[in-house]
Amino acid sequence: MSSAAEVYRQWAVEPGLQEGCDVAAEHRQLMTLTTARRANEATAALRAHFESTAPVLPTNAECRAIG
Repeated sequence: MSSAAEVYRQWAVEPGLQEGCDVAAEHRQLMTLTTARRANEATAALRAHFESTAPVLPTNAECRAIG
């Protein structure tokens, strides 16, 4: 459990991860679109979220080095 917590802590302080983006707002938008059953818009928003998030996440090798 502490290894997983350390990985998330590392993500939270990753340089550039939070610059110019509002993660909470993105998550709220995803929730709103999904619960409103606006599937096409929710899918597009989720794709955009993944595409903007994936480049700053650590690789599997980096995660193993942390944990």
